[in-house]
Amino acid sequence: MDYKGDRIGIIQTSKESIENIEIEKLTQFYESGELKSKGQFKVGDYTQCCFAGPCIQNYIYKVGEWSYFHKNGELKAYGKYLKRKRFISTSCKGGDSIFSGFVDQKWKFYDKNGDPIVNDKKLISEIEDESVLINYTL
Repeated sequence: MDYKGDRIGIIQTSKESIENIEIEKLTQFYESGELKSKGQFKVGDYTQCCFAGPCIQNYIYKVGEWSYFHKNGELKAYGKYLKRKRFISTSCKGGDSIFSGFVDQKWKFYDKNGDPIVNDKKLISEIEDESVLINYTL
């Protein structure tokens, strides 16, 4: 297994290369080592304008069921990502579209003691922002 850091902690996958991955399991950890999240992802691509012309950049986006955890190990959120396209700015005029996940009303959220809480807009935004990893290392 590979253990490499990225901007949100450590990612663990069982693949050595992202080429030809359709759906793969992903486990993320806080930088201190505690389990942060686990679920599945897909690899997508978008176009950047590079020095020699257009080039393809890969990204990963979360799909299906995901579990997020507080640093104390208690469940923080659980649900199934729904897929949508969203616009991103790139070095090319007009940018590009990528897939990302969004949270619906079926997601469940919990406080640090494991007690259910009302859908918190800040937490929902955090989870949706984490549905796409553009700058990552596997």
